[in-house]
Amino acid sequence: MKFILIHTDGYSIDCDDSYKTIDEARQEMNRQYNENIPIGGLVPEWEDMSFINDDDATLYTNGEEVHIWRIYHEKIS
Repeated sequence: MKFILIHTDGYSIDCDDSYKTIDEARQEMNRQYNENIPIGGLVPEWEDMSFINDDDATLYTNGEEVHIWRIYHEKIS
């Protein structure tokens, strides 16, 4: 199995297929999500709309940017 972490900020799309386990991809998605939270935190309005779960995440950075992540699972035959 191959795991691909896809991220977009609305301007570009990044794909990283270097993950050998789902846990590695999830850890990286969590790291990127937390790294993009503004220093003062999220305004409640945008915090309510932002989420992260096992295989995808959406982060609204106080109306300035939107970041979207998805982990794609690819079977290798």
